[in-house]
Amino acid sequence: MSHGISPSLPKLGADAGQIYSSLSAQLKDAVSQAHHTDVVFGLSGGIDSALTAALAADALGAGRVHGIIMPSPFTGKTSVDDALEIAHNLGIETFTIAIDSILAEYELMLEAPMYGMDTALTHQNLQARIRANILMAFSNQFNWLVLSTRNRSESMVGYTTLYGDMVGAFAPLAPLYKGWVYELVEFRNAHEPVIPEDILTKAPSAELASGQTDEAELGPYAQLDAILYQIDQGKDVEDIIKQGFDRDALKRIEDMINRAQFKHRYAAPPAVLPDLDSGIL
Repeated sequence: MSHGISPSLPKLGADAGQIYSSLSAQLKDAVSQAHHTDVVFGLSGGIDSALTAALAADALGAGRVHGIIMPSPFTGKTSVDDALEIAHNLGIETFTIAIDSILAEYELMLEAPMYGMDTALTHQNLQARIRANILMAFSNQFNWLVLSTRNRSESMVGYTTLYGDMVGAFAPLAPLYKGWVYELVEFRNAHEPVIPEDILTKAPSAELASGQTDEAELGPYAQLDAILYQIDQGKDVEDIIKQGFDRDALKRIEDMINRAQFKHRYAAPPAVLPDLDSGIL
């Protein structure tokens, strides 16, 4: 049971510009240190890939940034449209490769050994891993560095697919809670509106199943971010609950964090936040 009004994730506020510039500079350094010139990543039409696209274009120049749009049977047309609009606004190259037929082949191969079993999660993870293979094919063929588009909120609780959307050699959004991703997109759009408003307002979804939304599986991002921030600040369970957080929600999130620990060793090297004077970190 909660007590009082729980605190929220602190706003980046005036630190947004410094953080954006730092992440962009770290992305450029990572590409240089890996002896690559260009980057490639999955451009889904979601908020995370949108911010990754903007950071990369600002760091490297649009001509060195390549987005791969990989729709599945569950990808909405608006997602593809949003991805194409981002690419157009930033001036980056895109390739569209539908994964429907590849997914169907996997399902056919696995039908017999998995007959009668619940394969819903396997089916979702297959999509992420098919996309990872396509990204790595472009990386191998053109010597482009794959960027991971993961954020801190989803990584901490394991809302990622090992060898799937975790693919990549550098993760520029890795230190950002989901709420901070939105803030940085708003910061970037304030200078030049390159990311469609629809991306800021639609319900986040991995689009790996019909009608799927992230918050239906994770709970509200506002609650998730606020609890993860408290955990990152070193607060213990009882102290967090005393601040007004729901005990059941906290327990659920702690369980997800503990189950996801093994994934972290396989994650792409993360960007780090710069030292800030605001005291939010």
